[in-house]
Amino acid sequence: MNDLKFYTNDLNTGKIEDYLRQADAFNLLNIDTDDYKHRAQHVIKEKYFPEKIKNNVILLESIISFSELLPKINEESKIIETMANLSCGRIEKNQEKYEHHFEYLSLNIKEYMLQRKIIFIIFGICDYIVINEDSKNTYVGHSTSLILVPEEKQYTAYYVNSHGEDMKTTNFYDVVLSNRRKKKYTYTKPLDIIFMENYIDYLNKMEYDPENNEIINFTDTSKHVYYGANLQCGDSHGICFVYPMIIWYYFGKYFTKTREIKTKKHTYKLSKGSTLLKHGKISLFIESMFVDFNRKYNDLVYDELSKTDNLSSEKIQYLVAVQQTRFTKNVLKCYIQLITQDYFKKHCRIN
Repeated sequence: MNDLKFYTNDLNTGKIEDYLRQADAFNLLNIDTDDYKHRAQHVIKEKYFPEKIKNNVILLESIISFSELLPKINEESKIIETMANLSCGRIEKNQEKYEHHFEYLSLNIKEYMLQRKIIFIIFGICDYIVINEDSKNTYVGHSTSLILVPEEKQYTAYYVNSHGEDMKTTNFYDVVLSNRRKKKYTYTKPLDIIFMENYIDYLNKMEYDPENNEIINFTDTSKHVYYGANLQCGDSHGICFVYPMIIWYYFGKYFTKTREIKTKKHTYKLSKGSTLLKHGKISLFIESMFVDFNRKYNDLVYDELSKTDNLSSEKIQYLVAVQQTRFTKNVLKCYIQLITQDYFKKHCRIN
């Protein structure tokens, strides 16, 4: 089997429309937990993650509805009930077959916290924003990630939305009432953070095992939230679904080991992901994951790191915006090529 790096050796070929059609053929565009792409993430863990992390990281996928959650935020009893009922898809391998289990998200999180596992959650937000298309109010989905990492006496949460810094402008939410009518809710923080703070608070108060009730540490700061470059600012086709998958791949590969950022003449050795997160460099960890998909992006990251040991999110976002479809197409293209190899097809299709 080829790894993702193999497919980045042939960039800027093909049309993005062709890769979108291929993604649709494998149901990658749908928000679901019992599907091909969820199984593909487990094949990635099995085949590409180092042994050191393979047995210590758990993947869960959860579909959530902002239109159900956000209007209830200030009604304690209702939001607690809604949080308690959040579901997730969990997949385990039984012999050669991946089996899907539909379960409660919070119970899974608490159980795996007792086991001191790293917990990686992909959220499919089915109604992230509203657009008016053909004179009809329509919800549009989005995908984000939450990573829970065990520390010495607690867990630390890291939230990643590929919109990065631009997420700060989403402090209002429209609930669709009809094709032409909607109700607007305004908040003091981004929608993602409103959800995250309330959900982490719910988990911290949840009684599961009174003798081992570890607290999850989370703050609305660049230490715990990816407020870096908007990695989708050149995306006019809506491929948000692929970003958590890419992050899952590189998180697994480089959480416990260093990574080399190479140009034609030089090499920069980047600290392992666990070290970067511990030192509040979540943006550096996430932004460095995408160097393989664009040579100008790779060179910019090397130049910045070699001079300052850090990255300028503003410069990265500007480059992604200038590259437009060239960048997003490569991200989609390489990932599609990775997970449509014969081994994936054999093990990820739902019988």
